[in-house]
Amino acid sequence: MVGLLAVVSSNISQRPPLRQANISPSLVRRLFRRALNVKLSWQQHVLRLTRSSENKTLALFLEQYPRLSSAVRQPVSVLYSDLLRYLDTSTSTTSDDQVNLLPPDLNLEDSVNTFFTSLFPEATMSEIQPFGDVPRALSRAISRSAEAARTLFQALGLGAEVLSSTDSLLMSDPGGADHCHEALLRMSYCSRCRGLTSRAKPCAGYCLNVMRGCLTQHAAELDLPWSGFVEATERLAAAVKGRDSGVAPLDVQRVLGELDSRVSEAIMLALENGPSLERKVSGPSF
Repeated sequence: MVGLLAVVSSNISQRPPLRQANISPSLVRRLFRRALNVKLSWQQHVLRLTRSSENKTLALFLEQYPRLSSAVRQPVSVLYSDLLRYLDTSTSTTSDDQVNLLPPDLNLEDSVNTFFTSLFPEATMSEIQPFGDVPRALSRAISRSAEAARTLFQALGLGAEVLSSTDSLLMSDPGGADHCHEALLRMSYCSRCRGLTSRAKPCAGYCLNVMRGCLTQHAAELDLPWSGFVEATERLAAAVKGRDSGVAPLDVQRVLGELDSRVSEAIMLALENGPSLERKVSGPSF
């Protein structure tokens, strides 16, 4: 019976529809390139928006607050450098068991607060709050939206890595892939594997052996990058879910587009409250 099964499976496998594997290397490569291109194009788009926002902020000070423009150039440069470093995942590293989503030496909320502190004496900044609630709200909006964007970049990159690993496995042992295809074809004609009650001895244990031989090895090799992909996607889902909480906007494009106007809003608030701020700084007169 085994010989007959081999002959039948060999003849059937010559037919074009059954010669094609379920996952072809060429398809995997196309999916890999697509995932990688989406990740790179979206990340470059956000980085361009960040540089454009920096230029708009510098132009804001030059046109509306010329006396501050020279002094604020360095703080603006530092703030946007932190943003660019945070969003550029191409320079980040990943460990074998965890996705490094946050640079250890970078906190965007601190970066925003440092920027506003540079515009007002640090000793009285926290007590007087010359810019109202703008620094706190802006720092949270930037931090949350940038984290969501960075997590998305990580997820897309890890998805591409999974596809790359799959392609490498398929290309490294093409003969093995053909062997598995033949084994799966034979399995489809085994009455025991199809759930029938026949006690055909040649089929005993055949289904499990095929599944172990064809799937277990590849599944083990793909487990690490796939687990990283799932972890990054879960982080992204958790961040996006915060959109309904009303805490801060998560659309990084909108946050970057409004950044210069929010800075201007904070400065206008400080100028309008100038006399009262001066009294707070000077203290009561006797």
